[in-house]
Amino acid sequence: EDATSEAMRKLSSARVEVANQLVIVGAYATRVKESAMSEYGALKARLQKAREQLEVFLKFRQGFRARVEAKSRLLEMADVLSAAELEVEKVIMALQSAENGQVGREESEAAVIAMRSAESGVSAVLLSVNSMLQGAVGIARASFREVKDRACKVQSKINMLLAELFGQNEALQAQKLAQAADREIVKVESALKCCQEVELPHITSTNELASKVIGEAIRVLRTKLAEVNAFKSEAVKPAAGAISDLLKRAEGAAAKVMQFKRDAHQRKLAAILKEVVEAVACAEAAVAA
Repeated sequence: EDATSEAMRKLSSARVEVANQLVIVGAYATRVKESAMSEYGALKARLQKAREQLEVFLKFRQGFRARVEAKSRLLEMADVLSAAELEVEKVIMALQSAENGQVGREESEAAVIAMRSAESGVSAVLLSVNSMLQGAVGIARASFREVKDRACKVQSKINMLLAELFGQNEALQAQKLAQAADREIVKVESALKCCQEVELPHITSTNELASKVIGEAIRVLRTKLAEVNAFKSEAVKPAAGAISDLLKRAEGAAAKVMQFKRDAHQRKLAAILKEVVEAVACAEAAVAA
């Protein structure tokens, strides 16, 4: 390579010198000028032929460098894809070995991180290979095409696994929300039971407290249901249905408490009326006596 560069430098110098001499020869007598022009023309042709031969070496060098660079890039991209494929297989095996295909929260989070990292690497490979394909020809182009197809397959698997992991994560969150909803309905039923068993002197305060407890429970249940409904996975539907049923039970309990309040009001009125009637009867008896 160094020898070729040096030869090209000398050829350029020689061409410049021949051109200068041709200018000088132009001032000579006609016969001398013709003879000199002929000699310099032959020399110029020899220099041109030598240049063409050197250009063959230069093109070979450039092509060789391109092939070496392409091979290096192919190896780098193959390493990235191999690493991504390994992470994909790990996640697939984890899902297959998990009970009902449902991995734990920590495993799910670790798998998502691994898939995101693999996705980043594969995206970089696709970006690079698309750029290399624009100028590649022949065997190099076919090799880059194979790498692109491989990267697309890996990317498709990563997307599928991420969707599965996100679905499982949403299902776990929905399950926790459903458990929290169960705790709220216990509060509702306890408050309703107190309303049913309370004695008349404490009935008003008990009903008011129950109404407050149940109202808060309904608010919490509606919030939990909205959170579950915001998930996109089909796996959360059972939890959403369970929370919806609990919400209906809580709303039914709230309606019963309202009825208890009305009944308590009627009982109070009846008690007051009874007292008034008794007082009137006593007064009439006193007057008659």
